[in-house]
Amino acid sequence: MNAPNGYVVLTSPQVLQVCLELQFIFEEMLPGVAVTTRADDVLKYRGVVYLEYDFNLELAKQIVAAGKRLVLYHLGDETGIKDLSAYSVADAIFRNYYIPKVFQNPQWAKKLHWMPNGYRNGLRQPPEKTLKPAHERSSLATFIGWIDNPKAVNNERAEFAAAAKECEGLLQCVPTAGFAAGYSAHLYAHFLEDAVFAPCPAGNAAETIRLFDALEMGCIPISLKHDFLDGNPCMPRPLFLVVDSWAQLGGVLKARGAARDKLKYDEVNESQLLSISYWKGLKEYYRSLIGVAR
Repeated sequence: MNAPNGYVVLTSPQVLQVCLELQFIFEEMLPGVAVTTRADDVLKYRGVVYLEYDFNLELAKQIVAAGKRLVLYHLGDETGIKDLSAYSVADAIFRNYYIPKVFQNPQWAKKLHWMPNGYRNGLRQPPEKTLKPAHERSSLATFIGWIDNPKAVNNERAEFAAAAKECEGLLQCVPTAGFAAGYSAHLYAHFLEDAVFAPCPAGNAAETIRLFDALEMGCIPISLKHDFLDGNPCMPRPLFLVVDSWAQLGGVLKARGAARDKLKYDEVNESQLLSISYWKGLKEYYRSLIGVAR
C-alpha cells in the first residue's frame, strides 16, 4: 500500500527481528506507513524514514542524491557510541536516548528530536479498552525484570535491589535472568496491569523501556531524577513519582499503602488518571511531531 504523504520506512531484517518497540513505532508513531527492507524500493516514494541501529552513510547519501527527503529514526544508541555521520545528510532525525553531547552538536541540533523509547511489543492497549483503575488492582507495586544488571546507570539497579528488600509486603519483586528474559509479553502485561505503582530503575541507560511499559499498562511509574525527564528537548515534567533516591521507595509505598488500607484511595486514583492522560498526550504530541516524517 502507499504510505501517507508518500513515505516509506526503510529498515533491516535485524531491526525487524530484535527490536522490542516495533509495535510502538509502527502503530503509534508511524501508523499506516509502508515498510521495506529493499533500498531500491525507496525510489517509488517521496520520502524515506530510515529506521536503524547502525546507519549506512553511503546509503543515506544515495537516498538524498535521488531527490528523496530523508528522516532518520535512530534506535538503540544507549551510550552514545554509534557512528552518527549520517545525521549530517538527513533532513530530520528522531532518536531515543537523550545524550547531551549528541543533542547539542551544532551540526544537527536544529533537526534532531528526542522520541520516547516506547513499550515492549505485545503491550499496546487498544483505544477502546479501559485500563483497570488503581483501586481494583491487587498489587500495590510490582517490579519484574533484571534486577542484577551490572551495567545499570550509576549502579542504580543495585541501589534499587537494596531498597526492594526493605519493601516486603509492599512491593512484588519478580527477578529475571537477564534483559527481556524469562517471561512472555502476556505474563509481563498481567503483572503490570494488576499493579498500581511500577518502580522503574535505570538500566543501561536512564530511559529504561519499563517506564514506558508501565505508562502503557496504566501503572504509576516511580523513577529517579534524570536528564530526559527535565523537559526540553525531552519529556515535559512528568505527572508520576520522581524521587531523589531509591532509599525513599519504602516510605513512598508505605504512605500510599496506608491510604489504600483506609479506603481513602481517591488521591491514588487521581494520580493514576493523570499518569494515563499524560502518556496519551505524550504519544499524541510525538506522533504529530514526526507527522509521517515531515
